[in-house]
Amino acid sequence: MVLNPYTGLVSPQYHIVFDDHFQTLKSLRDTTVPDSWTTLCRLNSTLSQDVDPVFQNPALDIESGGDSSVPSLRKDTSMGETGNTGTPISSSFIDLGASGLRRSSRLRNKVSSYFSLMDSSPLTPSAMLSTCRQHLLDIIHLDDLCAPIHYTAFFTAASNACEELNLLFDGTINKVFELAFAANQQQNETYTFKDAMLQDDSGDFIKAMIKEISDHEDNHHWTIIPRSDMPASTKTILSIWSFKRKRSPAGELLKHKARLCAHGGMQKWGENYWETYSPTVSWISVRALLAVGVINDLSTSTIDFTLAFPQVDLDIDVFMELPMGCVGPNGDRKGHVLKLNKSLYGLKQASHNWFNYLGGALKDHGFIQSQVDQCVWYKENIVLLQYVDDLLIIGIDDEIIATFKKELAEGKENFIFTDGGPLESYLGVNVQKHVNGTFELSQSFLIEKIINTIVGEEEILHESNVPAVKELLFKDSNGPERKHEFNYHQAIGMLTYLQGTTRPDIAMAVHQCARFSSNPKRSHEKGVIKIVRYLKSTKDKGIFLRPDKSKGIECFVDASFASGWRPDDANDAANVLSRTGYVIYYASCPVHWCSKMQTEIALSTAEAEYIALSQAMRETIPFMRFMTELDVIFPIKLPKPKLYCKVFEDNVACISMATSLRFTPRTKHLALKYHHFKSWINKGFLEIVHVPTDQQIADTMTKPLEYLLFKKFRYLICGW
Repeated sequence: MVLNPYTGLVSPQYHIVFDDHFQTLKSLRDTTVPDSWTTLCRLNSTLSQDVDPVFQNPALDIESGGDSSVPSLRKDTSMGETGNTGTPISSSFIDLGASGLRRSSRLRNKVSSYFSLMDSSPLTPSAMLSTCRQHLLDIIHLDDLCAPIHYTAFFTAASNACEELNLLFDGTINKVFELAFAANQQQNETYTFKDAMLQDDSGDFIKAMIKEISDHEDNHHWTIIPRSDMPASTKTILSIWSFKRKRSPAGELLKHKARLCAHGGMQKWGENYWETYSPTVSWISVRALLAVGVINDLSTSTIDFTLAFPQVDLDIDVFMELPMGCVGPNGDRKGHVLKLNKSLYGLKQASHNWFNYLGGALKDHGFIQSQVDQCVWYKENIVLLQYVDDLLIIGIDDEIIATFKKELAEGKENFIFTDGGPLESYLGVNVQKHVNGTFELSQSFLIEKIINTIVGEEEILHESNVPAVKELLFKDSNGPERKHEFNYHQAIGMLTYLQGTTRPDIAMAVHQCARFSSNPKRSHEKGVIKIVRYLKSTKDKGIFLRPDKSKGIECFVDASFASGWRPDDANDAANVLSRTGYVIYYASCPVHWCSKMQTEIALSTAEAEYIALSQAMRETIPFMRFMTELDVIFPIKLPKPKLYCKVFEDNVACISMATSLRFTPRTKHLALKYHHFKSWINKGFLEIVHVPTDQQIADTMTKPLEYLLFKKFRYLICGW
């Protein structure tokens, strides 16, 4: 719609909006009004004209005492002196602060409250321009609220790369990036600057902004310089606000968070960054250490580093534009830039610099880095697990943990962190220790969010006692289209994270739905809804860790040979791929599980089982090395003096292939990558034993099971 700023009228003959994400194409083909038309019109309110108008708002004018006069601008000569009715047209713009854009008194009062809060804050303009230091935060401009929003981010690129690397030859997906779920507006609690200012609790976000700016300036994370002082040919990068309502795993609101980030996408490799890699801790390490902690009655605690990345010096000059809502000295926004002294969030090299900085400090304090999991650090009687700016600490007693925290706070690095106390939650997972010494890991809030995202809060949903549909899903290219409007990718992303952390019972069902994320049909949608129906009946459940000191490392492995073959689609090679499933235990506690398709076509059941066995050993052998390292720190109680793993397999031919020292004409076509674990068998570190099919726990990872058998295996894995 085209607004005439002289009359305040909207011309109805124009219906033009910018559809950056191509949301209207389907409706254009159907010649119907797009569902997103209203939203697109609201977001595309940018005014184009020869002279930049100055819209005055009483709530914005601090110094003039609320003068809302509007400066006179030149006439629009292209329209003539009169309109169609002969009524003279005003030669100045109407006051959009009082009409047009702000017709609603509720919205007008709401916006006024934003700026009243800013005006009453201790960061007044006079204080900001003190001779001691220059503060940025002055006022939030309406121009900032109308700025375009760009939703493309690093995690989108990472998700796409992960899916591309794990595509099967038929184009379906074999692995989903764990953080792949995109948020919709109803369920989203992470906002851009513009969206945050439109929320009912925007005042709390503004307070968080003030705190964020103050923290950065108090710690001298940047220096304000005139733009003219920048080196020649040097370009600036943009600054980006990110807002979030931070909640506990139970859904309780903890605080409103504002994070000021640099636009790392504008950096160039070789000019202002080089290395970017930084690892993150694996969940197999987390669950294994919790099991060790229960067995040895160890103490646990957590700490969260405050503004972690900016605690590291920046090794190269980076210049950043002033953030939205902020002005420089004398109210100048364009004439000054920020010269970054520290690694702000969003910079390409920020996580890499932080990981090396914290790692160097831990080494100075006597810690040794694990050779298996780079985010695990050892020292006598204490182990650390690092996930970016969160540390999980497991020590022999509370005293040694308190000593470590004191050394960290008083060391030469002067780390700033928040003491999280005893372990109650970690990475969005609620950790509950029961009186009998067992741990329970659960994510009831995430499950509730999944249910509301897919079926809505008021939708009546019948519960199910199993998560997977009876028939295996397939491409179904000619099948009926989806019926519901929920975001399929978002649902799969959340379900993938849930199954990988606390719900192994839905692993197989989630993976077969995730495989067809690129082109979901009605059958795949039914599969997702089936999982949600099951979660509704078990939303307060998780996984129990009940260590058994008499057991060491065990791995149950199974495969489903060409189970997707269909006579009506016999020419599709993807239908004869086999599925691998395995569960790794330590001291009877499940520490890792997997359900995925094999990438090669197996020629027999024995081959499929052997390929599955090899895939499982790629996780089991490094885990055995990890436990060997841990044995130096804490006494690892195992049934044999050497680290040892018992592997359970229900196919006799597969066991023969794994234990035989010779190749046969029927097995030598298997690539060497499937024989990599034989040396471990020969040395006695691995033992392959037969297990009856009705006792094969990994069976639940390869196919849908009838309720009684599923319930039996679920208890052996999840503990309920």
